[in-house]
Order: sequence, then C-alpha cells, then structure tokens
Amino acid sequence: MPLIQVKLIEGVFTASQKQEIVQRLTDAMVDIEGENLRQYTWCMVEEVASGEWGFGGQTPTADDVKALARGEVAAADTPALGSHSARPATPCKPLLNLAAVLGGNAPDGIAENVVVNGTNGDDNVNVIGNGSGADVTGLATAVSVTHADSTDTLSVNTLTGADNVLVNGVAGAAGAGRRGTRLASSELAGPG
Repeated sequence: MPLIQVKLIEGVFTASQKQEIVQRLTDAMVDIEGENLRQYTWCMVEEVASGEWGFGGQTPTADDVKALARGEVAAADTPALGSHSARPATPCKPLLNLAAVLGGNAPDGIAENVVVNGTNGDDNVNVIGNGSGADVTGLATAVSVTHADSTDTLSVNTLTGADNVLVNGVAGAAGAGRRGTRLASSELAGPG
C-alpha cells in the first residue's frame, strides 16, 4: 500500500486545493500501480507553521509563497526571509524564469511585474541587466530574473531609509541612483 506524504506551508492552500492535491496525486499513483490499488493508496497532507519551513537558509512565510505564486517576489531583507535570528542569513538567489514554457528560454509576451522589497534601513541596491532580464543584489536575498520581454517590469520597493538604487543595463529605469528612492521600476528586456 503506497503512502504519499505532502508537506505544505500552513495558510497557503485552501481546503479545496488540498483536496485536489490528494485526488491528483492518488490518480498519478493509480496510473502507475493500477486501478485496483486506488482504495489502498493513502495520501497525507500535513501543514507546517508559516515561518517554520526553510530552504537555502531562508524561512518563507505563507505570504511569501502567495507572492511568489502571483509572480511577485517578497525576497528581500524582511523578517520573513532569514532574519529571525542573530546569525546572518544564508545567501539564497531565487531564479525567476519568465519564459513561455517551463525551462524554456523564449519570453511569453505576458506583462509580468516582479517586486523585490527592501528594508526600512539604509539599502544599497544594484539592478544589473543580465542579457535577458536583471539581477538584483545588495539585499539579504539576491534575485535573478531571466527570459523577460519588453512587457515585463521590475519594481524595487526600498521602503524607508536613506536608500541608493543603482540601475545599469535595463531599459526605462526610474529613480536610479537617487538617495531615498521609494520605488524604482525598469523594463526587464534590456536597453533597446
């Protein structure tokens, strides 16, 4: 009798979504083992408290996962990602591939906005074009966006503090290099 175990961050999925996970995983297992074993296929969904799940030294919350699902990135120096303790956060560089297909390299033509949040402290953020998108560094978590097109945007929300945002190699940069920048948006496809 197979046992399928799924662990999720608490508060990310609704009851109906969890039910769909159970149904689809059971169907996948039955496709492999045969219909006669459906009634003996167990699927257990367990939730882990928000902020108590870690990967790459980071501890994302339910809100972080929901932001990722919306195509946004809550991946900066925020309490939700790695600053719960006195030890420095382990570097984690999320890669956001905006290609038309999973693992592909052709842009999808859909307008997407990637949001990277700073801190209420003094931030020194670098946004550097990488040929098909941009790399954001200078915060606790670096972010790399690839396979963007001209409809995609990047917003760096530096919050409060005396902030510097240096933008190089991306089109349409707003607020680059000014102290106290609240929001800098750039087209990700690179200079035309």
